Amino acid sequence: MAAGAVISDPVTNAGGPSRDYATLLPWWDMRAHAVDDYRAGGLAAGVMSVRLDYPVLEQAARDGRDIVVFADLQGGVHRSTDTGAVIFAGSRQHPFNLWVPNADSDVAEGIVRLVNLRYAGRGKGYVYVRGAASLYRDRPQIVLTEATQLSDFR
Repeated sequence: MAAGAVISDPVTNAGGPSRDYATLLPWWDMRAHAVDDYRAGGLAAGVMSVRLDYPVLEQAARDGRDIVVFADLQGGVHRSTDTGAVIFAGSRQHPFNLWVPNADSDVAEGIVRLVNLRYAGRGKGYVYVRGAASLYRDRPQIVLTEATQLSDFR
């Protein structure tokens, strides 16, 4: 910033698209509080991070253990089919998905609606996901059968 480079360069930013900081700052603050909560107690409580605990997450999926994962659902529901919906909760380096079976059921529709309204886009993003870990095509996942598997709190 002191050098006036890139984002701080008035010439670079003149007349171009700008960010709506009045909207973004509260959103960034809310996300920062979620990460702080995870760091303050989630780590000690055994909550897994997709990125930080990926090998442990993979092993839990191989073992079929019940786990809690701190994940970012900002991308929302990636794909819906007649049989269910896929929610990406990881990254290319750390693939981890949530699967919502029975797409046309009231429960599945409620889970998809919750993700899209509460966590996707400029929603909260971060969520604690509870459930039995399993593997699908050698990638860890949790199958969501109840909306209560998603929570803002540990």
